[in-house]
Amino acid sequence: AVVSTQSGPCVEYLLQNNVLCLLQQYALKDTPAGLRKLILSFFEQLVQKLQISVIPHVNVHKPLQNMILVCGGGKYPLSEINFLTSIISKFHQNPSLVSLFMNETKLKKEKSTDCDSALIPLL
Repeated sequence: AVVSTQSGPCVEYLLQNNVLCLLQQYALKDTPAGLRKLILSFFEQLVQKLQISVIPHVNVHKPLQNMILVCGGGKYPLSEINFLTSIISKFHQNPSLVSLFMNETKLKKEKSTDCDSALIPLL
């Protein structure tokens, strides 16, 4: 699905090339050490700047959901809190987004790209 040009060419590139999925995979590995912290910061800033209409796109909400699952008890609690706060802020702006992140059945039925299998294996 092509995203409206209102989102801009950079956001379109992120969506069409699964960049957020790739970053999410690198964050899980946290190699080199500290990369997860940088990626959490990137996701925090991205969420703050993204239009709410882009968040339901599977190549946005799926990596965001996976990053939410990474949070908690990690080496970077302040970065995790800041990222989660940015997500909660979007929920306050549009409460309907909560169901998108909480409905596992809907996520499994989507025929879009799966973050875990769409990308080349990480080195």
